[in-house]
Amino acid sequence: MIGIIQKATQIYREYGSIELDFIAEKFGVTIYEALSTEKIKEVYFPDLKAIAIVPNLDFRERNYLIAHALGHHLLHRIGLYQDYINLHENGLLGSLEIGRSELARKEREADLFAAYFLIPEERLNPILAEDWFRESPNQITTLAEEFQVPEELARKRLEFKNIFTLNNYSVC
Repeated sequence: MIGIIQKATQIYREYGSIELDFIAEKFGVTIYEALSTEKIKEVYFPDLKAIAIVPNLDFRERNYLIAHALGHHLLHRIGLYQDYINLHENGLLGSLEIGRSELARKEREADLFAAYFLIPEERLNPILAEDWFRESPNQITTLAEEFQVPEELARKRLEFKNIFTLNNYSVC
């Protein structure tokens, strides 16, 4: 997990976090705003190095979904091919249990990447120390507005920070 945070921090320091289309292009990933589905808002295609998202998303949600998919690209692209091989070798039923736990782990890792990339430690810590933030009636909403991310990601980011702080991990 620390390696994921370090990767997110490194990329943030090199590129910033605002122009995600530019960053995706730098990593050879194309973004298509052409996904047409009711339930899924983002899909990463490792073999095509492509991200498909639903068009006309809110800026905050769009950035989160792209950062999340970039996390998959940077962390899981090679492993995704192995998942397909396992599916063919073990069959659908034999792969389901392994697949669920692997999928859940990869989704958590992609969220961890997105959270630390869009809400980097070096910008978060000074804000957490500010009186105006500590006195805020809804710190999650305030943090989401400050970093222009969905509230759910702001909440996860604070949870991640608490987990790594409690375990005495140094992440920067």
